[in-house]
Amino acid sequence: MKTKKWLAVALSSVMTLGMVAFGGCAEDGEGSDNSGAADVTVYMPDGAPAMAFAKLMAEDTEQDGVTYRVVNPAVIATKVTNSDMSKNADLCALPLTAASKLLGTGEKYQMMGVVTNGNLCVLSKDEAFSAAVVAGEYKDLSYLVGKTVGVMQINNVPGLTFKSILDEYGLEWQVLGNDGSVAADKVNLKAIADATAIDPTDENVTCYVVAEPAASVQVKKNAFEKVCSLDLLYNGGEVIEDCTGQTFLGYPQAVLVAKKSLVEAKTEWINSFLDDLSASTEALYTDWANGETIVSAVTAHQEDPAYKTTLNATVLSRDVIAACAARFTGNSIAMSAVNAYLARVIAVDAASAKAVSEGFFYQGWTAKN
Repeated sequence: MKTKKWLAVALSSVMTLGMVAFGGCAEDGEGSDNSGAADVTVYMPDGAPAMAFAKLMAEDTEQDGVTYRVVNPAVIATKVTNSDMSKNADLCALPLTAASKLLGTGEKYQMMGVVTNGNLCVLSKDEAFSAAVVAGEYKDLSYLVGKTVGVMQINNVPGLTFKSILDEYGLEWQVLGNDGSVAADKVNLKAIADATAIDPTDENVTCYVVAEPAASVQVKKNAFEKVCSLDLLYNGGEVIEDCTGQTFLGYPQAVLVAKKSLVEAKTEWINSFLDDLSASTEALYTDWANGETIVSAVTAHQEDPAYKTTLNATVLSRDVIAACAARFTGNSIAMSAVNAYLARVIAVDAASAKAVSEGFFYQGWTAKN
């Protein structure tokens, strides 16, 4: 990925030229001046999505009119569902499946683009399984039939994505019930909360599907091997590469949405913000990014100071940061991938997501090459 120069939005200059504290703007950033923001709030869940905003947060000032808030992923949906729209986030990063169900009509919020393109991976200590997956161009998952796979958030994006992969491979699967009865002719999925729930001594679980960067903690502390990333399996073992930046890589995981009222009233500001977000994600692949810098930016913007981030500065090496797949991809490239992903997970579980309207996709921004 090519590194782009940092594109700063000079909001302080705008304020100096007559919008003192943006006092002339209406609620949600509406007003006659289309260049500035009026106390815009940007919410994001902790983890890889928060990493996408790390450079923006590191350079955040009290005068720029933007407030960043990092929250526990378990509560991110509440930031867009209050009946009083003034209490909701102006911009919010959240899982695509949740966005599709809650906001997919495009009436209240529009999707700006994708901020994480798949940060799930497969961990194992089973050398035979690792060999079966790695051998040859086709990534053979038939080894898992009759065995157990621990899957984080089994009814949300991680579990839905892995189930859709098993379907694509033509492998039958079941979610283990309370009796733990393992089927010999199916891949048996065991629900776990996240990577911290892994029991490294449990030899009954062949592998785990968990997210970066927490997955790398297990590799470092408990001698797991990272067998592969899930985006490789998502494409049937095919490695997709595109140096032009015109192909969506991975699978859409977390997306950024914005209030439609803000988009309509402040189109220029929105586009400038998306320029900056794109630059922020690209900075993760440069010398700017390191664990200490990223974690410092995230913790400084936690909504609840008592919440402990899952990001670990000592684990966030350059390779781990890259594996988190935080990249901003606008809808001109992401739209077809989003629709295809939603169709896949809806086929797995009709209640898990919804098809979205064409109006859900904001089409006013394109990346500057």
